[in-house]
Amino acid sequence: MTHHDPIVLREATIYHDGHSSLDHIDATFAPGTITALVGGDGAGKTSLLAALANPASRHQIGITNLANHQVTYQSAHSGVWLGMSVMENLEFIARSYRLNRDHTRERIESLLTQADLTEARHRIGARLSGGMRQKLGAIMAILPAPRLLLLDEPTTGVDPESRATLWNLIRAAADDGAIVVVSTTYLDEAAKADQVFVLSHGEILAQGSPHEVIARTPGIITATDANNHLVNTEEDDDRVWQRGNTSYTWQADIAKTPEDSLTADQLDLELSTIALLLEQGRTAPTVLPRISVTYPRGHNLIHVQGVSKAFGQFTALNHVDLEVKSGEILGLIGGNGAGKSTLIRLILGLDQPGNGNISVFGQTPNRRTRAKLGYVPQSLGLYPILSPQANYQFTTSIYGADAPDLQLEEHRATGTLPLGAQRNLAVTCALAHQPQLLILDEPTSGMDALSRARLWKTLRRAAQAGIGILITTHYQDEARQCDRLIHLEHGEVVA
Repeated sequence: MTHHDPIVLREATIYHDGHSSLDHIDATFAPGTITALVGGDGAGKTSLLAALANPASRHQIGITNLANHQVTYQSAHSGVWLGMSVMENLEFIARSYRLNRDHTRERIESLLTQADLTEARHRIGARLSGGMRQKLGAIMAILPAPRLLLLDEPTTGVDPESRATLWNLIRAAADDGAIVVVSTTYLDEAAKADQVFVLSHGEILAQGSPHEVIARTPGIITATDANNHLVNTEEDDDRVWQRGNTSYTWQADIAKTPEDSLTADQLDLELSTIALLLEQGRTAPTVLPRISVTYPRGHNLIHVQGVSKAFGQFTALNHVDLEVKSGEILGLIGGNGAGKSTLIRLILGLDQPGNGNISVFGQTPNRRTRAKLGYVPQSLGLYPILSPQANYQFTTSIYGADAPDLQLEEHRATGTLPLGAQRNLAVTCALAHQPQLLILDEPTSGMDALSRARLWKTLRRAAQAGIGILITTHYQDEARQCDRLIHLEHGEVVA
């Protein structure tokens, strides 16, 4: 394979764990370009990357002229050796690929500078923030200057600044002639790629440049001013969703084009992806949690004043002030290590502040206050071997709540569900006892666009009922869904 040869797949079928995960794929990956694979958990993104990374799989799908040393792969978990320093990780890669020592030393220094990791060169992987680990994993994959660079969700859960740095590194690798294939759930990132594959359930729904995918948006999307309230009709209909202060409706029938339908110039990749997923047939009504209570809006639920927290010599929080009121959605944003998770633990009463005061429902956080709130950690807090119905019933029994009856899946283990379904279930369980306050830590990480729209419909319904919501997110487009934002950096409120 020469520097200028593309990788071409024709009617390729890709297998995962002995089962077909992608059928009859036609694709061309050209040198100097970035291909973004978008879709939720189980869409087939990782299966395609794994097939391109594995020599045996490459041979099975007709790629026979690509040498092993010409391919590098970064897994979704960064691929960093946690017990080795930044430099030791990079030097190990250099030795493994038998790179020229003098040239490699200069290249390592250049990549460290580009990734903003120069000052962390002697820090072991276990002591790097999530964003720093992902950046290190990326430059480990880039270091050998591969012909084919494969990156599996390198930016999921990474702060916006690190995401921007990672995409600069990815673009630079492509500019050097590499064929780059990267999976992502962030559609604002996918819009930066040269080519986009929209995947769902092992099928390519659309492919082409971002503009070409948008131009092929199926059906019609209309937009109306939501006036800060979700349209109440057909609340469980996936064809109606809200983003910010705009309500969107998708319809498959294009025989009659409404006057308020969006043109291709008014659409973006997220709206197009939702339409593609709906056209695929995933239009069955979503089982959303029933919120049968109404709380007064505007009451102070969380009050954080001058809170500081240190762990040894490390200051995690420094004089933080924050309020969450009933009926509002407050977004907590900031980089990895900014202090978001520490602050949530203090609000939950799982740890104590070093200085300052925290009140939840007018009290110091305790078991009683926790009984009146719902919490969804990044790990979801579900029992994977139980069915969704059993998880829901277990949660309601723990709280002793007279929860609304929901007809959820009874014959399938929760752990086998797609990630989007699991995250929606976690929020449903957190709302089962009709709490006054909902705290969510990265609730949509790894979800496809339609699953995100479903979850945000639930959150807006909860806020309309007077429930206060505190949510952390790294996704800038999602942050715009919030009523207010608090930006933490290095333990301090910066905006």
